[in-house]
Amino acid sequence: MSIGTARRAVRELRDRGLVATLAAKGTYVIEPPPADTAGS
Repeated sequence: MSIGTARRAVRELRDRGLVATLAAKGTYVIEPPPADTAGS
């Protein structure tokens, strides 16, 4: 896999709110918010 492909994939995941990139720390998966069950 090329570095460009990896960067693009991480950027897309970050745009979707699935990962967070912290300077000098790395990229981490974000826990998804709980499902809204108030309407049930």
